[in-house]
Amino acid sequence: MLSPKSNWYWYTQQQKLCVSLGDDLEFVTAFSLPMLLNTPKEPMLFSLENSACYLSLADKLQRSDLRRSPAQMTQILLNATAALTFHKPLSPKSWFFSAQDTFGAHKQLAFLENEYGKGVVLVISEEYGAITCMLLSDSLQLNQHKSLVQFQLIKVMANRLSPYISDMPSLPSLQTA
Repeated sequence: MLSPKSNWYWYTQQQKLCVSLGDDLEFVTAFSLPMLLNTPKEPMLFSLENSACYLSLADKLQRSDLRRSPAQMTQILLNATAALTFHKPLSPKSWFFSAQDTFGAHKQLAFLENEYGKGVVLVISEEYGAITCMLLSDSLQLNQHKSLVQFQLIKVMANRLSPYISDMPSLPSLQTA
């Protein structure tokens, strides 16, 4: 996983938000310009706030059960930082998902579930009980006509999330003599 550097900067290209990571490395976020606010008209440094957000999320994800390669973690973190910095506010769309008896997130990770399937999401913000999530799964069907793709955002009420706990191998049973 990459760590933020002082030469990183945001820019836009071909209707997408991008990040220059120095050394001829460029990253294109999952977000097109119509989804965003206050996008840079010219290159804008990756700020201390951006770095703090990136590193805080990195710390939480590294302590979670999420199994991703360093490159995938960097991709998740850059998209989440871009979303928190530039994405337009969303309206809740809780009706797509089932309410959970035990709800919440574990180390900012959760599942969203409906009759079409289940997807892993990263909680990126919470406001008045409404949670903005970024899909980490490849896709998640919402209904017969709509689906989310990886890194898209959706806002739901907190009772739609179920905590993410990976399928950890079970411990061997203890035998008594």
